Amino acid sequence: MLIRVFRASVRPGAEADYDRILREVAIPSLQKQPGLIALHVGHGLPSSLDEYVMVSVWKDFEAMKAWTGDDWWHAVVYPGEARLVTESHVDHFETF
Repeated sequence: MLIRVFRASVRPGAEADYDRILREVAIPSLQKQPGLIALHVGHGLPSSLDEYVMVSVWKDFEAMKAWTGDDWWHAVVYPGEARLVTESHVDHFETF
């Protein structure tokens, strides 16, 4: 199995717009992907509400890559998302 951890910082004041994109577009899209085992999405506690994390667990590397495409080490960006995010990064881990 493969664990993908996406973290993003959102422009101050853009949290509600980012929440909407996650709830209406990103999460439903991800949940339909073959090979996705689990998905956990959250934002920071009150002192860091502009920080978001999305942890997805995949059956294998091929399943994740079928969703991300060849640039699997970069974030998958949904329409309207890029203008809200000030910084993001993605990490991958193999389970043992």
